[in-house]
Order: sequence, then structure tokens, then C-alpha cells
Amino acid sequence: MLILRFLVLILLATALPASAQNLGFAFEDRVLHPLTPIESLRPQGSPSCNGQSGPGNREGEYIIRPGSTSSSWDRINDIRYKHFFVCPGDYSGIYHDGKRGILVTTGGSNSNPRYITYYSPNDQGQKPWKLSANSRATVEGIRFDSADNWVVHRLTCSDPDQNASDTRACIQVAKSRNVILDSILAEKCKGDCVSFERAANNSVLQSSVLREHVLAQNATVNNCILLLTGNDNTPPEVQDLRGVKILQNEVYDCSADGIQSTEGMNGNVGSTRQGHRGLVIDGNEFYLTSNMYVECGGGGLSRNGECACAENAIDLKEGVDPDVSNPSASDRTRVSNNIFYGFKRT
Repeated sequence: MLILRFLVLILLATALPASAQNLGFAFEDRVLHPLTPIESLRPQGSPSCNGQSGPGNREGEYIIRPGSTSSSWDRINDIRYKHFFVCPGDYSGIYHDGKRGILVTTGGSNSNPRYITYYSPNDQGQKPWKLSANSRATVEGIRFDSADNWVVHRLTCSDPDQNASDTRACIQVAKSRNVILDSILAEKCKGDCVSFERAANNSVLQSSVLREHVLAQNATVNNCILLLTGNDNTPPEVQDLRGVKILQNEVYDCSADGIQSTEGMNGNVGSTRQGHRGLVIDGNEFYLTSNMYVECGGGGLSRNGECACAENAIDLKEGVDPDVSNPSASDRTRVSNNIFYGFKRT
């Protein structure tokens, strides 16, 4: 098998400011994928976040409040509801299908997508990384499985205690097309922070922050963003990954790669596979802080260390499959307008 491997390693002797704005970027104002106007991402009548979860004041709205059980989150798969507004709170300990985290199996349509969005009656539109931890809406994990056409807006995913050991990623999108993750905060992930897998076609991660993998003895080394195709054991209709866009995110202190594109690790490559087609990685900032530095040769963490407990900013192990002859320009991987700094030897 021919493996396309593209490693981006930029080594700087001095640390640059750990702020996108200091580098002249304004990530929060550079949303490329159009969203429904923000007014429609608020429930009618500004309902309270106290009490039990339940329908909102407008047909199709559902308010998820702190203390919600797995049965409350089951409404996420009730096609009667289009907008789910999640109040500030800790939504850990939710189980679906025997796994920790929220499971989404019912989607919308191209013309009528469904929404999961942060909501507070006093909401001023702040992104989750600008809110205090107790003001965020935080889940341990959310999985989209065969659920097309969703927008997730300003949700936080975090698993600092590494409870979600049975899930691949904090936010996992598999066999689900047109899923837009906008203004997401994913931090202290047990596994990969965000994964787009096997026919998560035309999905987008934009204007988000992914950061700070858990560093502890026996902690799993994972990527902030994983892009995964199938293999010959995967049904042909979900083998490939097409049209994924990673746009204007801040990605830092990942224990493996900032982004890794690869194939499923079991089985041989099938003759019908076409790999990653039309991947776009544009306008992102990737960096390591001194929190990830270590003494070389097996030493411990050290802010002045010459090595890093991390790998690459971008690691493209696979693009368009080599068996695809004459791929079009739109099928090729595009990496453009990104910034990298703070990386050192692994």
C-alpha cells in the first residue's frame, strides 16, 4: 500500500504569544460555513434554565436543563424536535447504547437541519472558551451515527477524568453527512477530541478551540482531530471520507497530532476505496505551549525541555487513494493559510 505521509513540523527557538489575536487573526469573525441567523438559535420567550428538561415555547424546541438523565437526552432522536437548547451545566454520566456519552442516530435534511446549541437566558453570545467552566454546557461525549444534517453550536466536550474509555473521540461523527461543528470547545479529551469517520462527508469543524489533552501516567496518546476512512472490512458505501473542512480553529497542546488523516487500521485496502477526497485545512493555528515540553531521553515534564510530549501539527497519512487515476482538483487535499509554532522533537 502506498502511504501518503505529509508531516508539518515547525521548530521555533522562542515561544510566540499563545493568542490568535496577537498574530493578527480574528478567528471568531471568520466563520466560512453559513449558519442559520443567530436569532433562530435561541428559544422563543427566553425560558428559564431551572426545573426539568422539556419542550420549549415554540413547536420543535426542546430545552435540556442540568440534572438531565439519559432519558431526557433520548429526545435528541425524536424527529418532532428540531432545536435542542442546552443550558449551562455538567452533563457527564449520560449513557446510551451501553456507552458513556450522548448518541445521535436521527438526522435532519439538507433544507431542514437540526440543531444542538448552547443556551442561557442571559446569553451574550460568548464562545465557550470565554466562559467560566460552570457557565458552559459540558458533555463527556457525543456520537453521531448515521445522523445527517446537524449543526452543533457552542457546546463543550471534556473528559478530564478519562471516564469515557469506550468511545473513540469526545465528539465522534461517523456515517453522518453534513454535520457542522461550530464554536466548539473540546478539551482534556480522553481519546481524540473530534473525529470525522467513514462517510462523514461534507462535514465541517470551524471557529473552534481544541486543546490540552490529559497528560498522566498511562494516559492514551491521541489526536485533537482524527480523519478516518474505512478498509476492506468496511461496507463500500461508508469506506471513504469526502469534502471535510477544518476551518479557522485554534488547536494546541495535543498529545499526538493536531490533525491526522489515516485509514482504518484493520484489514487490507479494498479496491473500491477512494480515500480522503476534497479535504480542506485552512486558516487554523496549531501550537504547543511549554506545558508540553519534556527533557529529552525520557525525562519528565520541563518548561525548558528541548523535546515535546507531542507529535506533529498535521500528519496526513492518506489522501486520495493511489488507485484513483487523475483525481480532480476538487478531490485533492488543500492545506493553506495555517500558522504553526512551538513544536519540538518528540
